[in-house]
Amino acid sequence: MSRFRPLDPAALDAEQKQVYDQIAAGPRKLVPAPFHILLRSPGLAAPAQALGAFARYRTVLPPRLSEFVILIVANHWDSAYERHVHEQEARKAGVPEATITALRQGESPAMDADETLLYPFVRQALEGGRIEDTAFDAVGARFGDKGRVEILGIVGWYQMVALMLNAYRVPVPMA
Repeated sequence: MSRFRPLDPAALDAEQKQVYDQIAAGPRKLVPAPFHILLRSPGLAAPAQALGAFARYRTVLPPRLSEFVILIVANHWDSAYERHVHEQEARKAGVPEATITALRQGESPAMDADETLLYPFVRQALEGGRIEDTAFDAVGARFGDKGRVEILGIVGWYQMVALMLNAYRVPVPMA
């Protein structure tokens, strides 16, 4: 049973309302479920929403690769809500359906050159945080040190989101 209860915008206190409005006015154009959880602590929600916007919209990765990374995280944490939302975003960004299906089933998908670099890097980051030199160096050579840090930021942010979604048992939205 879900523990999630969306917040009523009319019932927010001044600090929550300020952060809620920042989120709604940003690139998301709405306040999705993870932020209804985070807004219970507006002091955490404010910097978290800024980090989330950066991780989702402003890293060196194009949307297709960013969504690929997010799906690896969502599937690692078996976060149904995160998977559902980002499978839709991945399709829009051009991630092949076969890749989405393989990731959902816990299989290694057929990958292009960039995905072939990202997949082991992200998996190793998720499986204990010890990234082998070959994966670390390959991602750095392709995306630079800035890109490597930003990719780890995407992984970290979406792990936090998955944790919140899973802890609150947020249901997958109905069509």
